Amino acid sequence: MRRIPKIYEPVIDAAIGRIAGQRHVSKYVCKRCLRHGSSSQLPPTSTARFSTSAASSAALGMDKFSSAMKGETSMFDGKAEQNETDFKPAETWEGLEWVGTRQWYEQQKRPSKPFQGYGRITAPLKDRIKIRDELLKAIVEVFTIKKAAPDAWKTRLRQATVDDAELFPRGIRIGSDPHTKELVLEFENGEVEKQFSDHLQRTINSESQRAREEISDTGSSTAEAAQATQSSSEDFAFADLRSESYGKWSSISLEDLGVRFAIARRVQQRTGIRLTDPQFTHATTAGAMFNHLWKPEKPKKLAERLMSNEELANLPNVKIADHRITFVHREREVGRWKVIEEELNERGIPALGTPGFKKRSGKV
Repeated sequence: MRRIPKIYEPVIDAAIGRIAGQRHVSKYVCKRCLRHGSSSQLPPTSTARFSTSAASSAALGMDKFSSAMKGETSMFDGKAEQNETDFKPAETWEGLEWVGTRQWYEQQKRPSKPFQGYGRITAPLKDRIKIRDELLKAIVEVFTIKKAAPDAWKTRLRQATVDDAELFPRGIRIGSDPHTKELVLEFENGEVEKQFSDHLQRTINSESQRAREEISDTGSSTAEAAQATQSSSEDFAFADLRSESYGKWSSISLEDLGVRFAIARRVQQRTGIRLTDPQFTHATTAGAMFNHLWKPEKPKKLAERLMSNEELANLPNVKIADHRITFVHREREVGRWKVIEEELNERGIPALGTPGFKKRSGKV
């Protein structure tokens, strides 16, 4: 261990007194403040950089800098120093501005500007089939509007909210091109497709105002209106376009970031499920986006997880139980436990536990 020399108290007192007697004359000024101060003090000039006047101005700035470093003068204006001296810090909370409290939030409310939610009013969807249908609806909407208005489709979808199920005609078949992975839609006929496109554009422009008018006229709450929209969408179902010439809908490419963002936004409005940034980045196909939107709930017990596996449940010599199996259960399965219990009672031996005690309630 290294020995620390002992320092006497008189030596420490002398050192402290010497340091206290020195006058602190150095004042640090950063380069940015120096440039700002020198530029504000110097008059504007249009002379050359290396002219005589420029050299004299630079010399004047260096003189001010050296005097400021010695603590004799200041690089800044006297007006700014005067304003700083006028400042008085507050000693109490009276008269100060309040921001972010509940009282401040209540004061910011305006009756003329009611709050309007962005997404789904009710709880997010959890059913697999409903989430899949809402995703396919969003895909059909975005690609149909993009086909009808290639230049302005983003603007038309920007103000859209949740649509009604009556907007979608029945018999829509959706799939993907096996080579390009592009979307393939099949309607019953061309007239139905044209009517659907026109109806979709008109509805997107006016559905938000119509929904507000319907809610105010009927006097129903927003939750009831959302529940009615949800119940009306249960009657709708897509037909999967899967054949030898077309692939399934999960292979639809979403490489275009604009299309992917529009679909994710519509899905959030319809289902209440928001995709995180990593999930949005990896959702390059419709199937990948659906896998992020719906995930089966994890079982709380290990036995439930094992029983959900059909391969393990169908093994001939394996049984899965949700509780601990003891020797009593094994003897009871083969019918020997009743005989064992009778023989033990005849000999005065307790079948379970200790004589004179119950299992959980304590002493008899």
